Amino acid sequence: MSISTNTTMNNVYSSYMSNTNVKNTSKSKSGNTKNINKMPEMKETAYGKTVGNVKLSKEAEEYYQQLKEKFSDLDFVLVSTDEIDKVNSNPYGYASDDKTTILIDADKIERMATDENYRKKIEGVIVSAVSQLDEMMQSLKDSGQGDDIVNYGISIADDGTAKFFAVLKDANEKQKERIEARAEKKKEEKKAEEKKAEAKKAEEKYKTFTADSVDELKNLITDYYFNKRSDSILSDEEKKVGQHFDLKG
Repeated sequence: MSISTNTTMNNVYSSYMSNTNVKNTSKSKSGNTKNINKMPEMKETAYGKTVGNVKLSKEAEEYYQQLKEKFSDLDFVLVSTDEIDKVNSNPYGYASDDKTTILIDADKIERMATDENYRKKIEGVIVSAVSQLDEMMQSLKDSGQGDDIVNYGISIADDGTAKFFAVLKDANEKQKERIEARAEKKKEEKKAEEKKAEAKKAEEKYKTFTADSVDELKNLITDYYFNKRSDSILSDEEKKVGQHFDLKG
């Protein structure tokens, strides 16, 4: 990423995949939430980062290496065609925390290797999409709204257009879990060791926003911050409920 997200998140993918049975919440552009279980594993292969059973032709493999060298400031994840929909539905576990992530399936790489016009089109889409994301991040940071964004990127749709995503750390959920953990610890001190082992498997909550355009993605993120501020203000007001002030003296 040309614009740093200043995230404290380390080794995002390892944390995410440490317990594949943990339900991870993904929020789409429609605002719906869905639970994603047992996401396909990402691994390092001769191609680089891959998901699923990826097998490229020699020509496609050579082109893919050239593509990654050409865009060395980006983080490419090569996905098998049968797994791309799952990956796109919840990109959090596959996105880099220090570079803009590009999710692309093997079929598109095969076509780009042999179809010059298609190759130019997709490479142009990547350049344009990344530039738009960088501008969005700068704008959000200037308005103080980028600190919770842990990673972001694009996926290439079947029609050759870019789909945008951003992953935000859900601070409210994290705080709630800490409170519950402390209460549980006080209640069951005799099970301290067991609780420590369980805590290692605990998954932080993240919100994934996906959109067809950068403007739409930015609006989703801005709305998220607005709602979070509104909830905070409401909580302060709620604290005053039941208080009585005698102004008569």
